[in-house]
Amino acid sequence: MGDTGGVLELFAGIGGVACAWPEAENVVAVDINRQAAAVYRANFRHRYEVLTIDEGAIERPPLSSLLTRPTWWLSPPCQPYTQRGKQRDWLDRRAEGLRACLRAIEHYRPAWLVLENVASFRQSHSRYQLQSVLERRGYHYQETLLCPAEFGWPNRRPRYYLIAGQASCRPWRPKPLYHLDVGQLVQSPSELASDGMTDLRLPEDVSHRYRDALDRCGPASLRPTACFTAAYGKTILNAGSYWLDDRSGRPGWRRFSPREVARLLGFPDTFHLAPGTPRTMWKLLGNSLSLPVVRYVLSHLPHGPEPILPWHSATGRRWRPPAGAW
Repeated sequence: MGDTGGVLELFAGIGGVACAWPEAENVVAVDINRQAAAVYRANFRHRYEVLTIDEGAIERPPLSSLLTRPTWWLSPPCQPYTQRGKQRDWLDRRAEGLRACLRAIEHYRPAWLVLENVASFRQSHSRYQLQSVLERRGYHYQETLLCPAEFGWPNRRPRYYLIAGQASCRPWRPKPLYHLDVGQLVQSPSELASDGMTDLRLPEDVSHRYRDALDRCGPASLRPTACFTAAYGKTILNAGSYWLDDRSGRPGWRRFSPREVARLLGFPDTFHLAPGTPRTMWKLLGNSLSLPVVRYVLSHLPHGPEPILPWHSATGRRWRPPAGAW
């Protein structure tokens, strides 16, 4: 890996990019969420600014002084492009951060830019505006839709990714395969008890009422989990999957613990989660990233990392790409 020259992580959340790319140096992170900042600072030593990313902030220090970093990562809010967010797209007030970033790209012209968002971003007016800026400023760029399940990672989280640079990007490489199943990432009863996760079980009446609508996984199932959203633990449906707990002597469906969701996103067990209620961490994780996919995308930068995660989040084992993949 070459010198990163400094990475700016915009809309940083709890640190998905910093965790997926630990070799990167001089990382500076920016986000508005103080709870996310607390988790980030518990795991990384580099600078984290709690700021609103909008036109006014970009024009003032300290944000204006950070935009000289040559590599930017952007994960702007996805709500403007989702059904739950009413799909107001470019006109949504939550797209203001992206609008401000596009103006900053015009002015600062970072050498490299990587953006992640929900798959529906690909059909958005925001994406058209992004492409217009990149083409006007002479960037080379490539885009794709990727899901961790394509990497043999047991989670469905389809996302749009774009890489842009003042030089040509590497062409898309073969995907590494991890060959995992959900059962390998589920915590043991003693681990759950140690983490204080003793109240994850769904009430029987809720499980029965939604029996045909819940996304279910169990020890005998090899299917990946659904995408975990920030509403997991608050909303029963369309927010994530449920696990059949058959080890307690009283089988029943339960929520995945925050640690299990973190593992399903690729975070190692050494990553410190927020203390307190699971609901806080579920929300933060739902707004985070799929690390095996992020690592792969970053590997296409000329100074990026190797495409495979250097750890396995549940056991610490190292994984290698399939023979002949590289």
